Amino acid sequence: MAKEKQTFLEKVECSLNKLHKKGINFDLYYYNGKYNLSNENISPAETVKYLDYEKSLLGKMHFEGDVIAIMCDDLISFKLLELNTIALEDKFQHKIVYFFKYEQVIYEQLKEELDCYCIEVNKNTSIPFTLKHLPKVYESKDRKFTYATLPRISQYTIKQILNVANMLEQHKGYHFQINQGNKYRISVSTILNLLSSPVLTVNERKVFESVLRTITNSTYVLDTAQTDKEFRISLKTFSKGLKLSRNTQTVEELITSAFDAFIYYGLADTFDIDDNNIITFTACQLASELTNQNVQREYGFYNNIPGTKKSSRLAAWLDYIWVILKFTRHGKKLQIALDTLLERLDLIYLLDNHRVKDIAEWLNTLSNIGIAYNLLIDKKFTFNNQTVQALLKDRSSLHKYLILKEK
Repeated sequence: MAKEKQTFLEKVECSLNKLHKKGINFDLYYYNGKYNLSNENISPAETVKYLDYEKSLLGKMHFEGDVIAIMCDDLISFKLLELNTIALEDKFQHKIVYFFKYEQVIYEQLKEELDCYCIEVNKNTSIPFTLKHLPKVYESKDRKFTYATLPRISQYTIKQILNVANMLEQHKGYHFQINQGNKYRISVSTILNLLSSPVLTVNERKVFESVLRTITNSTYVLDTAQTDKEFRISLKTFSKGLKLSRNTQTVEELITSAFDAFIYYGLADTFDIDDNNIITFTACQLASELTNQNVQREYGFYNNIPGTKKSSRLAAWLDYIWVILKFTRHGKKLQIALDTLLERLDLIYLLDNHRVKDIAEWLNTLSNIGIAYNLLIDKKFTFNNQTVQALLKDRSSLHKYLILKEK
């Protein structure tokens, strides 16, 4: 006989039973600006019955004995701490709370030393809940905690908590770097909408890589809801490995100029660099695009593009074929016609003026750099006037000459 589906109230009771077995008790309160105790330490079944019957009641759960609660105001502080114990989410106060075995000396030490805007320590914290808003439980898959098995806070853990708190205080109100990775997330929409056209110079693209690397390796990845928070990074860290072509301008001037372009094209919203060479910027739309994007690229993608007048078009071409290889699952080939490609690369004037020889030269250049970047197969083929005429007549045949190299 098929098992009957649980009702909503049965599912809630089941969840409360699991928490109760961990040593968590339930109280009920009337709330009219103040909490007035109604029932104390009642069973999961009674809790569900009362909350379902009386809508003005609010449940509160707490461990059956004394505990130390490390309360985090946001996901960033919670995930940076990464403490090995059970944690419950307070959906009403928007906090996530770690719980430890109570020790007076440890509690007083943390009370005295912990001074952070988004991490606090308390004793015997209660987590409010309703039937529709049960707290999320965080704990290791390998180790399930109960009140009896709650870990103690060691001196090492205290140091860990204080170090994170100090780091958060130093960067209060900003996203900041937490990893030193040399890869960056990149979205298909950014490439198709902008990078696969030659509007950005190679220098600007290189600076944009630093922007993407900053976002990818910052606290933003811990809380992707905070797209409007400023990113904060030193000029030295931001420009690490940044190889810009420059005549008289400084690196700082080139970065500032690049951000002017990013703001114009909607890749960034604000930018500033202060007297201490600290860069701050916001990029709401860009950060939002990267939220669910896991495709990454190695920093320095544009470093091998020759520094000529053709460079921005070559960069656009490389981005265009790179995105096809990375974001297309099956049938990875160029679907674009020659005239459309010329238009994308801002070379349509060659076609308008019947400069077939120049188009052939461009196709050879695009082929050579695609092969050099290991994105195209080397067919040992040279484009000429006849090939161009054939490609203009048969608009679906470009992929036969410029063949993508699947890795």
